[in-house]
Amino acid sequence: MEAIPSYLRSTAYGQRVKRALQLSSSLLEASSSDINTAAAAAVVSKTAAQTLPTTAGNKDLSVPELPQRWVCRSTDSLVTVSSDGTTIDYKTDSSPGTKEIRTLLTDHPVPASCGVYYYEVELISALHDGMVGIGFYNGEPSSTAGLTKMPGMEAGSWGYHSDDGKVLLFYPPPGIRNNDLPSTMALGPVFGKGDTIGCGIDLIEERIFYTKNGIYLDLVVDDIFLDGSKKGSDTVIPSPSNPRRGKPNINGFFPCVGFKPIVHLQANFGNGGWQGSFSKQQRKEPRQFLFDIDQYVEMKRAKVLDSIRSSDLRLPTLATLSPSASTALLVAKGLQPEEQSKQEEDEKRRLIRRLISSYFAYLGYVDTAKEFDREGTQLFNQPAEEESFLENAEVVNRQRIGKLITNGLIDEALSSLQEFYPEVLEEPDSLVVFKLECCKFIELIRSTITMSHTASTNNTPGAGVGIDGDTEMRDVTPEEDDKLDQAIVYGQQLRNKYKNDKRPFVQTRLSLVFSLLAYQDAAAQDSSLSFLLDVAERVKLSEEVNAKILVSIGKPSIPPLQKLVKQVMAMVWELQDQGTRPDSNLVDVERHFL
Repeated sequence: MEAIPSYLRSTAYGQRVKRALQLSSSLLEASSSDINTAAAAAVVSKTAAQTLPTTAGNKDLSVPELPQRWVCRSTDSLVTVSSDGTTIDYKTDSSPGTKEIRTLLTDHPVPASCGVYYYEVELISALHDGMVGIGFYNGEPSSTAGLTKMPGMEAGSWGYHSDDGKVLLFYPPPGIRNNDLPSTMALGPVFGKGDTIGCGIDLIEERIFYTKNGIYLDLVVDDIFLDGSKKGSDTVIPSPSNPRRGKPNINGFFPCVGFKPIVHLQANFGNGGWQGSFSKQQRKEPRQFLFDIDQYVEMKRAKVLDSIRSSDLRLPTLATLSPSASTALLVAKGLQPEEQSKQEEDEKRRLIRRLISSYFAYLGYVDTAKEFDREGTQLFNQPAEEESFLENAEVVNRQRIGKLITNGLIDEALSSLQEFYPEVLEEPDSLVVFKLECCKFIELIRSTITMSHTASTNNTPGAGVGIDGDTEMRDVTPEEDDKLDQAIVYGQQLRNKYKNDKRPFVQTRLSLVFSLLAYQDAAAQDSSLSFLLDVAERVKLSEEVNAKILVSIGKPSIPPLQKLVKQVMAMVWELQDQGTRPDSNLVDVERHFL
């Protein structure tokens, strides 16, 4: 997630990348009865930004790639594109002319789920008669190979030109004869060597905008999904003599650059060359933009969130019904209008309090749940709940086991599970025992690292230690040496126990946790492994075990409140997928409302 542009992390696109990473991990955990081993192994080698194989269990793994590089779709010896696809060099010995215009597009169009997309192009060098046009092209990849005109002069494109500062639009229907000249949408400053031009598409406002050297320009092409013209006196009115196109493809906007020799350009797509790889070693940090696109997106998001928060979320009442329907309902219930209104409010209040109380009980907060229920009884004259989740014994046992896990006391947690919920440990193909044993190994390593860090005074990195018992000698305290021996012995036991387990998740997880043995000095920890030592990993495991216990005793694995939140998130995703409300792409339910 950290390697995609920061302004996209809380968009629908960022959520999909996050979900793809989570689901790919979940698929590795699936047993052979859920997904075959080969398919699960393939998931790890795929990237989060690729369209992964669709099965009943991984439909949400399909995430379109971001534009990442310029692509020459035809052989051209005069144009050189760098290996990372961001730099363009165009030189020729002949005099510049119209026939020597070159136009390149990116490898992928902008995913509609971004809501807003932005890129920048720096003119590193350009002769006085060199020319550059920057913008977007809308169409299918198969139709882009023969582009020979500047953006804004090619059918289906928009472009800002360096020589005269014009922003041009030329968008007749593809394949339809149209003799109109490109429309001049706006006139801005010229640009040249040393300048950086930014170009963005705002699918929420349905516009294309530009920046120069980090400054927002008043060069906006509005209504890109209507007639492509700018609002105001220059609006082009569709007529029989001026046929207009249909709607552009919302998933077909390619960043586009056109140029005449001699020029040297470098693009910044904000992704650091990221290609959705799961491996952190293959990622680069995103390059910073000159323009503060993060603030631009946050301003858009603030408007969307304000609109949501100011919405009237009241449930339909008698006032929304027709007079005849209202009367019929009241007669059927034998109520007066004011009695009906009070009853509705009481029902909503009880529902909300039940949701909250059940969530407390799910977490094992028995006393809190009871007090909350007692408070509702006193304040709102509601009857005390008689739900089974308030039964002390079962909830207390779950709470105790959860605390043991979050505190890293894994042996005690396993003993309690064996005593109260043995069926959880005996479930076929379950990964609960394996995960708890891995957690125990991590806790042994944690104690070793802590002592090593405390005892170290010269910051000398520790030597590597292997599961096979090979070690390099270094000065350690007796207590530290004992803990390290325990970790090695227990690691060997784990390896022997699971060496024949063919499940990809098991082998991948073992390799990961065993890598921790390389670090006896906390200061030398690899950031790609340090998450294993995060307390959040214990909490996550505790919640998973809690859910398994609930299922084993015939209760839902997640509380009603969490189900409600998941349903809301699913509805927002559905709205985003439909494409009818592009502003929904800026909403992250988990981040903005939880």
